[in-house]
Amino acid sequence: MTVARIRSIDFDSAEIANEYEQDVQENGANWVPEAELIMLIRTTETSSLLLTTFETDEIAENVADRLAKWSETHGQSSWNNRYSDSVTLLGPVKAMHIKRWMT
Repeated sequence: MTVARIRSIDFDSAEIANEYEQDVQENGANWVPEAELIMLIRTTETSSLLLTTFETDEIAENVADRLAKWSETHGQSSWNNRYSDSVTLLGPVKAMHIKRWMT
């Protein structure tokens, strides 16, 4: 069963949000190769929603643990230390339709 992790992310500035957006476009698939889908939605100049889907809940949790450990090791160079999460949600995907993919 596919599961989705949804994070509401707040940045200190539009510049940092822009840098994150570009980094996700260029490197997101390398950061999280286990993800079936990575979608970043810019909601304001300084906030975004990040949606990732995974084949199982276990894979999603393993990725979250791995990224948390990486951010602890890399300090300020880690994106997890350059924004704050307003909300993090995890749940089963019950329907998904993708008409086209934008790159």
